[in-house]
Order: sequence, then structure tokens, then C-alpha cells
Amino acid sequence: MKYSLLIICTIACCLFSCSSDDYYLEESKFIPDSEITSLPAITEQGLNIFGVLRDKATIRYEENKYPLKVIVQNDTTSFIFDGKDYSDYNDYKITFKITDFIPEEDANLVSLNDVTYNMPNNNISIQITDNNKTIDTDVISGSLTFSNAKNLTIDEEYKGVVLSGTFQFKTIIDNTPTAFSYGRFDVIVGFSNFYNLD
Repeated sequence: MKYSLLIICTIACCLFSCSSDDYYLEESKFIPDSEITSLPAITEQGLNIFGVLRDKATIRYEENKYPLKVIVQNDTTSFIFDGKDYSDYNDYKITFKITDFIPEEDANLVSLNDVTYNMPNNNISIQITDNNKTIDTDVISGSLTFSNAKNLTIDEEYKGVVLSGTFQFKTIIDNTPTAFSYGRFDVIVGFSNFYNLD
């Protein structure tokens, strides 16, 4: 009986330790920005964060969600930043839809390294979802920069792509000019948050 219990405990510990590294990679690690402390700092380490100011309201990732999902469908790649508006605690998503970049798998995201999309641009559009109300925006001006896109390997095993960068844009929401500024993201994109649905 003791021997069986020891084997069960050993197997459980092994299973836990094998999966804990992958789970640890999916955790978000908040380091506050030194100037805008409600936002995470700009990093390129795969800390699984994103944040932006909508006018003066903070929109930021949540601990219990992936801060970014990448979905390829209908010849469009959607980068969906998912978080919360901390002015009213509503769920909030910002989706960048890009039509001139169609990756077959998450590893192809490395080709975004040091790429900037200036807006307005026929190849990129932005959709806002505020508390389940979705708005297609007309962007006045802005940019989305992928400053870092590199493979993440641990013990020579591929784990995903670290995708980091910044964004800002001006648009009209409910007939009101609105600025999204100081946007930043630093995420690991892999099996759990990349989907090719084509």
C-alpha cells in the first residue's frame, strides 16, 4: 500500500512539474511603467501584458484571460487585445485586422519583427468591443509597431513567439473624437492563443 501511494505521488509530482513550466509561461507579470503607473512597463520578455490609455482611462489585460489572441480567418489576421476598462470595469477588446499578413502558424509571426503599420491604411482596420458592443472604427491617424518578434525555446523545445510592440491611434467613437495612446504589448503567442481557421 505504501509503495502504491509512493508511486502515485511520484507520478503526480512529475505531471505537475512537466506542465508547470508551460503554465508559468502563460502567466501575466505586471511591472508598472515608471511614468504611467496604471500601465505595464514597455518590455520585450514575453510577460503576457498589454495596456493603453483611452483618453485618460486605463485599459489593461486581466489575469484570467489571454491578453492577446491571434486569429487567421477569411484572408485576415486579427490581433485581439482583451482586457478591462478600469474607468467602468467593463470588458474591453481592441482588434487590429491586417489583410496583408497571413501566417499559417504561430512560428510565422517572427516575420513581423521591426514592422510598423501606419494608419490610415487599406491593409489594417481597428474594431473596438466595449462591454460586448462592437464598433468598426474610422481611424484618423495612428500606428502599430511590432518592435520584437522572436522564437521562444526552452531546453531546445519551441514554446511560441514573443511578440512585443506599441500602438496609438485616433478615431471617432459615438461621435466623439477619442485617442488611444501609450499602447504597449508583450505577449507569448503559441498553441493556446493562435488559431488558423482557414
